[in-house]
Order: sequence, then C-alpha cells, then structure tokens
Amino acid sequence: MSKFDKKNFLRIIKEIELMWYNDENIWVPIGILEFMYDDNAGWIDKYFEGFCKGYQPYTKEELWNKISLEKF
Repeated sequence: MSKFDKKNFLRIIKEIELMWYNDENIWVPIGILEFMYDDNAGWIDKYFEGFCKGYQPYTKEELWNKISLEKF
C-alpha cells in the first residue's frame, strides 16, 4: 500500500488541522490516512482526538515515528 514520505505526511497532518479550524469534516481524511498506514493501534485517531480537545498527546514528529516504525 502506498504511503507518504515524512515531509508529505506532516503536510497532510497540517492540512487536516487547518480543515478543523475551518469547521470542515476531518474524520474522512483521517480515516483514509489510518487506512493508508494500517494504523490499527489508533495513533492518528488519538492525535486528532487530543487536537480537537485542545491538547496534543504527542507531537507530529512523534506521531510519524509511532506509525512509521510500527511492526505488524
């Protein structure tokens, strides 16, 4: 399955954050990103749940490390 490199991944995360600020539906692109990365642990979901509540459980860099290094 195709995945973004780190630079593009961080850019997509930023774009989703901007969508949230513009009151757009962010859960569809988040779902697509989770599917692309086989994020069965829910790292992306946890990141955005925190983001929407006004805190970040980890940084974008840490998110990248968590999902790119996850082994199945």
